[in-house]
Amino acid sequence: MNKKNINILLITIIFFIIFLIFKNNYLFLNSINESLILFITKVFPFLFIMMILNNLLIKCNLPYYLNKVFKKVKKKNKTRTVITLNCCLEHDICY
Repeated sequence: MNKKNINILLITIIFFIIFLIFKNNYLFLNSINESLILFITKVFPFLFIMMILNNLLIKCNLPYYLNKVFKKVKKKNKTRTVITLNCCLEHDICY
């Protein structure tokens, strides 16, 4: 197929999708409405709280204190996860 046929095929498919959207607009609008309601009632409140908690923990310099705690743990127990977290906190790449 040459370029012209591919373009015609794509345009036909796009018009067909637009036609289906307008033909079944109740179903389309209902699904959008339901998804927005779900987002507003379930997801958005938790996002707002997490943003506030994130800002508070960063302003209180929590990574510095976590580094002190994990250094003590590192001396007692040498595991890879603790060493990785400790290295990450020392070089300020966790943000």
